[in-house]
Amino acid sequence: MKKRILRLFILFGLSLLLPSCDAAKLYDTFGSIGIAFIFLFLLSLLFVVIVFIYKKWKEHKAALSISQFNQNMSRIISKLDSPKEKIKALEYALKKICENKEYDRNMKWKNNLTVSIYLHLCNVYQEIGENAKIVDICSKIIELKPDHAKTYYNRGSIYCNTNKLDQALSDFNEAIKLDSLYAQSYNNRGFVYYKMGKYDLAIEDYVQALETEETPIVYYNRGNAYLKMNDTKNALSDYQAFLSLYTDNDEELIDEVVNTIKRIENQKHENFL
Repeated sequence: MKKRILRLFILFGLSLLLPSCDAAKLYDTFGSIGIAFIFLFLLSLLFVVIVFIYKKWKEHKAALSISQFNQNMSRIISKLDSPKEKIKALEYALKKICENKEYDRNMKWKNNLTVSIYLHLCNVYQEIGENAKIVDICSKIIELKPDHAKTYYNRGSIYCNTNKLDQALSDFNEAIKLDSLYAQSYNNRGFVYYKMGKYDLAIEDYVQALETEETPIVYYNRGNAYLKMNDTKNALSDYQAFLSLYTDNDEELIDEVVNTIKRIENQKHENFL
């Protein structure tokens, strides 16, 4: 009687898990022990799938809450007039997040909220040119999210602008390692190599940047690198590409490129004579 009940139970379970199969034939083929193993395996697999779906659902829900939080913070900041007021509001929000012990139950989510505040702070400090503050905040972001490629890029850009070239190179290397499709990281690393006098490496990075995204400033930068290597043919081609794509109203930059083209062409004419 017990064996019969067990058989019916297993057949019922198999019919639920494998509705397209003949459960009775499977039972007759593998026997009760074999079927029991199959049944347990399928139940385990179903459990793993359910856990995976639940985990992804929680991550999606957390991401939505972070997105909503970002939108709310952006709205609040946009209503404030001075950078000082914005910084004060953001620091208050940061303090509340740090003090809320309930958030400690999900440290990943709490860290993402903190990073969100830090990113807003970076934007405000960029408005007022506080490079040291930005570097400090970027370092804090990297401590919380070591895989945040954009932060390595931002910190590397400041290092580059302040001629801390070794630190800049290290950050751009990491940014490219984490996100190999972000063209600006290649462009800025190329500019670091240019400042270091490594023009061949600069050109390699500019080529990679243009393969990822065609932008006029990369043509300008590569033209400068070609010119440093006395490759006036390619320099001229890049400067002309820059002028054809550039849409900003930076008359000083445009005049510089136009005058450089004239100088190259005059030099070619003189050499011809």
